[in-house]
Amino acid sequence: MPYNRAAVAWSAEHFDDTYRSAWWPTELPTLILSGGADRIVTQTLWDDERFTGEHVIHRTVHGAGHFPWIERPEEVAAAFADLADLIARSTGA
Repeated sequence: MPYNRAAVAWSAEHFDDTYRSAWWPTELPTLILSGGADRIVTQTLWDDERFTGEHVIHRTVHGAGHFPWIERPEEVAAAFADLADLIARSTGA
């Protein structure tokens, strides 16, 4: 797995402890894509009810870790196809 120690150190010093989400789309079609075996980022972040709704698609790529687009590109492509369909429906296209 690629790893950039300088980026991790910067994030730890300037970002990780202070970041708070200031905005979440309440209508905009949104895809939350997670690797089912991701050991880097907890997926419990998405359990909050504000991350749900008819405009939100949750996809878990089983058997993938933190980089599902590398490990399971077909499943990631299918998730983005679902997002494109949701966008088309929401815009009447």
